[in-house]
Amino acid sequence: MSNYLKSKLNNCSLKNIYLAILLPIVLYSVYKNGYIPYNKDLCSIFTMFKPLILFIISIILGYIFDYIYYKLFINDPNYKLRLNSSYTTYYSALFSLILPVNINYLLFIFFLLIYLLAISSFRNTKLNILAVIRLVLVLSLIFLNVYSYNNLYENSIVTNYTTLDVFLGHSISSIGSASTFIIILTYLFLLVVPTYKKNIPLEIILSYFIMILISSFFGFSIKEEIKLMLINEIFFASVFVATLPNYSPYTLRKELLYSILIGVLGFVFCKLYLHEGIYISILISNLIFIIIEKLSNKK
Repeated sequence: MSNYLKSKLNNCSLKNIYLAILLPIVLYSVYKNGYIPYNKDLCSIFTMFKPLILFIISIILGYIFDYIYYKLFINDPNYKLRLNSSYTTYYSALFSLILPVNINYLLFIFFLLIYLLAISSFRNTKLNILAVIRLVLVLSLIFLNVYSYNNLYENSIVTNYTTLDVFLGHSISSIGSASTFIIILTYLFLLVVPTYKKNIPLEIILSYFIMILISSFFGFSIKEEIKLMLINEIFFASVFVATLPNYSPYTLRKELLYSILIGVLGFVFCKLYLHEGIYISILISNLIFIIIEKLSNKK
């Protein structure tokens, strides 16, 4: 099936498939972070649709940025073909999903433009720029004393969710990572996309789970660690961020080592930094493989 799909789908079609696969995640976020607070009279109808608005803004700005780059900056005569085949709109859409829902619009646009400028200026880099910008943004939120993943409803209550609640999406998280159930469903759709690196998420999650089993020998509760695993965004980051083609290995052996490293480091850093831990582990693993590749090329 993969070979058939690859013969029938061009980059434009694949990009649109990737964007469409993100829609269930966005719509669930509208429900969780928008409809529930709106139903409790905690926000306006405009605020209710904030996850969708950020998603749309990111796609539009990604397209405009590509247009300026290809049409005006480098004056590419085939700019229309470039625009159709570019994945910038998908990358910018992903950016809108890794943020807290209470992110200020101006701050969001500012960092989105920085992200777009970075991926435009360093098109050949293997550094996972999405993870870098995410961590820089988090540091900025901490510095501005506005660092929080709570939505308006979660700010008004004391949460005590069960493991099942967390799995279904009733937990404090970034815009796109609340529902592990929906993320797993999107992953199943991604399995038929020929360019998707489907082994990486499974290997990361398995490595993380093995670390949970090992930790149980040192007195940690498996149930609590699994619950923490569902909260700390490892599923979304593993499915969508760790698999970005430019920033992850291409051979199965390297993919396995890369995934194991993310899973092991993710377990450690998520214990320390919760939502940010998986992105730190992705970035460290990414940097290690960049160094390994450079050393290999010198031989």
